[in-house]
Amino acid sequence: MSGFNFAAWTSRIPTLQKQLQLNDVALGTLLSVLPLGLMTAMPFAGISMAKYSSRKIMLISAIIYTLLLLLLGNVHTWWQAAIVLFMFGFARTFFNIAVNTQALGVQAFFQKSIITTLHGIWSLAALFGAAVSLLFMSIDASVQIHFIVVSICSLVLIGLFYKTTLVANNTSAEKRKAFAMPDKSLLLLGTIAFLCMMCEGTMSDWSGIYFEKVVHMPERYVATGYIVYLTAMVTGRFVGDYIINRMGRIKLLQITSVLVVSGFLLAVAFPNPLIASLGFLLIGFGVSCTVPMVFALAAATSKLPHGTAIAAVSTVGYIGFLLGPPIVGYFSGIATLRVAFLVIGITASIIFILARIVARKTLTVNA
Repeated sequence: MSGFNFAAWTSRIPTLQKQLQLNDVALGTLLSVLPLGLMTAMPFAGISMAKYSSRKIMLISAIIYTLLLLLLGNVHTWWQAAIVLFMFGFARTFFNIAVNTQALGVQAFFQKSIITTLHGIWSLAALFGAAVSLLFMSIDASVQIHFIVVSICSLVLIGLFYKTTLVANNTSAEKRKAFAMPDKSLLLLGTIAFLCMMCEGTMSDWSGIYFEKVVHMPERYVATGYIVYLTAMVTGRFVGDYIINRMGRIKLLQITSVLVVSGFLLAVAFPNPLIASLGFLLIGFGVSCTVPMVFALAAATSKLPHGTAIAAVSTVGYIGFLLGPPIVGYFSGIATLRVAFLVIGITASIIFILARIVARKTLTVNA
């Protein structure tokens, strides 16, 4: 549901940019409101996780998140969009933390890494959502009609699958500690998440615009790059657990950082549909497993309860999601969109260095 809804929103950003008559700098500023809502919700989500089960929080936040998508389809001014995007991000944080807590509970049952596969299901839903968006755009359907259909489908899915979730997985320790700022170990992991989520935010918000303005794809096909990126992310997440269980997280973190940098360099150096799509493919593979691995490491190595550790790391990580889109917008305004993508891509190389530090500090499992 989350991936399906989020892909509907991101694939329609170029359309909404035109409807609201925003330049790249203004769009970058507007897009930063969503991750600002994500970050603002972090401590409140931690407190709620301490008082209520992740199952209840997941249900309520999923419904609110879906209804807010309906509102996004009916904004007519930038300030209306800003308010709804902030609320959209706020609800998404509650849902993300609750779902990841549920995922770690399921992983504990299997006693092996399966979290990247579970994240892969999100990406698969996002890929399907992007494909649906491409269909709606190809027939020139309005954003309102598009989001209404997606919201109805999401509400049906919530009703069908809610009863299959874990009834209760909050430990007594989790109820005692609602929220904590990251310690040095979690801060290091959070920085890796920060860099990865900066790239993810860039791809989510700007891939369509990049294909429209730099690659020069027709408007109805600008979601192609995002679909390629999501396809790679889905594939990477479904094979990620297999690789982790054999290679270890540190080596995989280093390999994924190289893939991300290579992908951005290709897309920037050769902005034609084929090579840019190949670059987006590499980026998708590169970012696919990083955040799931970081969440799993945080839960496995921290003395804090799972939900609290995830919230702490997410607090740092979502700063990257917050900064990525406006950074792209500002660099695009003072230089070009290609330069902006290059800057974001180069920052991903730092993950390679941080992964080595993680190894030295023995913060990993199966490394």
